[in-house]
Amino acid sequence: MEIKVTANNEKGEVKAYEGEAQVGQLDFVFLHDGMSIEHTRTFEGNEGKGIASALVNAATDYAVEHKLKVKPTCSYAEAWYKRHPQFNDILINNTPKQKSSMTKVFVMATCPDCTQVKAQLAGNPNYELIDIGEHVRNLKQFLALRDNNPAFDEVKDHGYVGIPCFLLEDGSVKFSMDDIVIEEAPEGAACSLDGKGC
Repeated sequence: MEIKVTANNEKGEVKAYEGEAQVGQLDFVFLHDGMSIEHTRTFEGNEGKGIASALVNAATDYAVEHKLKVKPTCSYAEAWYKRHPQFNDILINNTPKQKSSMTKVFVMATCPDCTQVKAQLAGNPNYELIDIGEHVRNLKQFLALRDNNPAFDEVKDHGYVGIPCFLLEDGSVKFSMDDIVIEEAPEGAACSLDGKGC
């Protein structure tokens, strides 16, 4: 297997080849203090050959060679670094994660219900507003929660997106908060599949 790394000032790719056929790819972006591994994939028919591991290993070699810290954003890369603790010293935010002391609030700028929530919570340090339309990373975080948390079952049954969504410190999910008075949403567009609400 041959591995090739290419990079410009903003991003890079690590590609794996068997002969002339590309069999896998890892994508990374540069940060002010290192690089973030965004996505690692093995192409269909090439699974189980250690290709993804070879890609992350090559990205790690690149980081070490260029004196870069690494943020494993991709779930595969994160798991790979857990299995390879010898690289802990090059990881960004290599401190144990502390339990969040704020509620995450998933919103979207084009959702009328979210507009009211954002207006009421703006500047409140107890809430982290996460706009799922702002970056694919935010959307992925929300979708992982929505796809795996039973609190969304009824929401999905009704064809709603499930925003605004409050992820509390204890891991529970709520769709409204008793201690926040949310005014009626203005008339207009809705972000559900049937157009009736969020």
